[in-house]
Amino acid sequence: MSEATMKQHPDYISPEELEADIRHVIMATAGILGALYHFPKPMRDEFLGVDISEEDWLPGTYTDWPDDHLWQDMPIEQHPLTRVLRVARDYAFQEGEWPDEEGLKNIWDEIAPITDHLPRSDVNGLPTPARRSLGPLSPFPSDPPEMKREVGRLRRVIDMFEARWDLDQGNWLTIAQIAVLSGLGEETVRTTISKEGLRTAPRESGGRGRSDDGKAAEINGLSNAEARDFLSRRRGFIPSRSTGVEPPAAIAERILFEGSGPFPDRLKRLLAARGLTPAGLAETAGTPPDWTDSIVAGASTEPRIEDLVRLARALDCAPGRFAALAVEHLLT
Repeated sequence: MSEATMKQHPDYISPEELEADIRHVIMATAGILGALYHFPKPMRDEFLGVDISEEDWLPGTYTDWPDDHLWQDMPIEQHPLTRVLRVARDYAFQEGEWPDEEGLKNIWDEIAPITDHLPRSDVNGLPTPARRSLGPLSPFPSDPPEMKREVGRLRRVIDMFEARWDLDQGNWLTIAQIAVLSGLGEETVRTTISKEGLRTAPRESGGRGRSDDGKAAEINGLSNAEARDFLSRRRGFIPSRSTGVEPPAAIAERILFEGSGPFPDRLKRLLAARGLTPAGLAETAGTPPDWTDSIVAGASTEPRIEDLVRLARALDCAPGRFAALAVEHLLT
């Protein structure tokens, strides 16, 4: 994928921006440790990986920023969070390379403690890039440039990583996750979902939406199929590259909505790909077996919208698009 394509997302974060923010939270952590615990200069320098003189770092202040060369020389690779966040950023924006699914699962597991324990404020109460809120780090024009870093970027990386993982794993997505993947605000997403006739519902299973305190957010969202359908029409959304495992919603999209041929033929191919028979589909969806047989066979029958929606959900399809295809076939 080209660099231009990557940067179509309005919240794109470059590797350089990510590493600057990692340095920022490492410095904030050192400041908190220095203010609250016994943290002599040798320990501090070992933690940071650079030798900072007392003139550059005043005792008791812990928020003075070192010279630029010391800042850039900080070996952030010695901290495990650097590896995790680099992979998370690449996967979130589908840029560069990342581990296989098992490796990504390990990153997903390691993201949670990072989310929970990165300092959201420094020792003086100023926000860090680990806080979700956006805006300048300092509102005072007289502050030096390094105190005006944008906050929230690390949280955006983490939020987007988790959202894309849930999307690719076929999980239910929260409104917040759909917003971060599309580059839209949550209110815009809610309004657009309503205008498009989609209905949100509580998460069924899987997924890990998070509130600002790092706890699981039990809020409404869309099924994976509906979320994929919604995101596919958003300009800022970056589609996922293949990870070798095709989620059910992606299978449905490829066969039913992107495939060719009459609707019943595509539906039969989808059932075969999912290992379902018409009877099995009826049982899974909770629809009348005879009516389901007619839908699969393409025979004339009543276009029962509620049952079509049940079939769509059983097949991990976007209900509105599935029902539209079925009704169009039944009425022709």
